Parts: sequence; structure tokens; C-alpha cells
Amino acid sequence: MFSQVVNETEPLFGSDSDFGGIWYPTFTYSLTQMFIDANSYITSADLTSMTFTIDISETSYYVKNVQSPIAKEPEIIFHTILFTIVCLEICGLIFVICKLLLIPLIYKIYEFFSGRPTNKVHPEHELKSNHE
Repeated sequence: MFSQVVNETEPLFGSDSDFGGIWYPTFTYSLTQMFIDANSYITSADLTSMTFTIDISETSYYVKNVQSPIAKEPEIIFHTILFTIVCLEICGLIFVICKLLLIPLIYKIYEFFSGRPTNKVHPEHELKSNHE
């Protein structure tokens, strides 16, 4: 017996669905025609007396499988914009941390180990030498 499986695929945007289908074979057997005792098995094991009966028919039902996207187009666009904004904010935060914390800390460590003051953060506050 063959059962029909209908696949309906909904689009990401728009309303026209795509339909497709396949035939799915199902096998049935009868318990009365199976081997019941050992004598029946021995006499039926001979390949010359084996009979196959193939009956092709269609079931009275079908299986419908509906596949739809997890997210629609507006939701995908919103999440993409949101992700881009978060990435830009992280880059800005890294820049501010470097500019306000790391660079002044590096200059202070340099001043401590070199013994001479440097004012690279605000060069307009540097002392003028007498040689000029």
C-alpha cells in the first residue's frame, strides 16, 4: 500500500506556499499466512515453491506536513539591526576604556619607572625648558 505525504512549505515572506509530495510505501502482512509450526517452515523454505504476491493500492488517507520558517522577515531585520547596534556599542566601550583608563595608566607606570614626569595626555601643560 502506498500513502501520500504532502509537504507544504510556507515562504519567508509573502503568502504563496510551495507544495510537494512523495509516496510512502507501507507493508502489511497477515498473521494467518506466516509460518506457524516447524513443518510448515521446512516445506516452505524451498525457494522453488516460494510465492510473492504484490498488491499495489492507495490508502484512503494522506499525511500533511507543514513547514514554516521560525522567524519572518521583519523579525530577522529587527534582530540584525539590534545585533549591529550592540556590536557598535561594544566597540565604543572598548575605545572609552582604552582612552580613559589604559593609556593614562601606562603613562603613570612609565613615569614611575623612568623617574621623569611625562604629560602625554595633556601636552599643553608641559613645562617649557630654559634653553629655548
